[in-house]
Amino acid sequence: MSQSANHYQDIYQRSVELEAQWLQFGARPKADSIQTLVADLAAPLESLCELGCGTGSVLEECMRRRLAKRYFAIDGSQEALEYVRQRNGSQVDTACHDLEAGAPDLGMTFDLAVASHVIEHLHDPRPLLRSLRGKCKYMVAEVPLENQPVPFTTSWLKSNLLGRNRAVNLSGHVQFFSRETFRNLIESTGWKIVREYRYSPYNKEAIVFNYTRNHWPVWRGLTPYWLSRVAGPWLSSRLLNAHFAVLAVSEGRPHVRQ
Repeated sequence: MSQSANHYQDIYQRSVELEAQWLQFGARPKADSIQTLVADLAAPLESLCELGCGTGSVLEECMRRRLAKRYFAIDGSQEALEYVRQRNGSQVDTACHDLEAGAPDLGMTFDLAVASHVIEHLHDPRPLLRSLRGKCKYMVAEVPLENQPVPFTTSWLKSNLLGRNRAVNLSGHVQFFSRETFRNLIESTGWKIVREYRYSPYNKEAIVFNYTRNHWPVWRGLTPYWLSRVAGPWLSSRLLNAHFAVLAVSEGRPHVRQ
């Protein structure tokens, strides 16, 4: 099992319920991102497959919005997939697979593959991205941006200004992207980006929950939150923490209207 798979396997074995609660906080904005990017595709999609689904919170949000007719969940943790099965039963098909080895062959082509906050956990995401070509018509991929200007919110500036090793983090991130480097990665693996979406992820309840469970001073997390409230969504997503997502189509397939 790869390091990225081991990272979450340990988390799910310790407390899958606690991790599910944490992931639920970010599910709605991540599903908003997916829904925005696929708005011009035929609705509902025939099939949606989430790679690195974890406890399935984002997939459940997609199901609630009826974005597709069939849903598939892939993850490297049996504990996480069992949680998905217990909550969703036969509504979701599941498969256990380590994404460091690429995408599994499930014997069908999906309308949409979703990799939401997965790529930053892979030591080499290119095998996964390349192997998805031919296995899905479209792909939505989302990552956190790590080159935002405000220092205390980004690992990139922490490492450069404070000399810290940015790969040592509780989130298990081993890849660190700017908008440009993420676009370059996607396009270098044979995908054409047809739409992008950038947003600020701040959620007060999520910050309090995360800082409390990790025994950190809550005011440290709330400081950028209040700054984001003053700056507004557009400026906040360019100065503070931001998530960046793209809708991509494999080269040679018809493109959606931009």
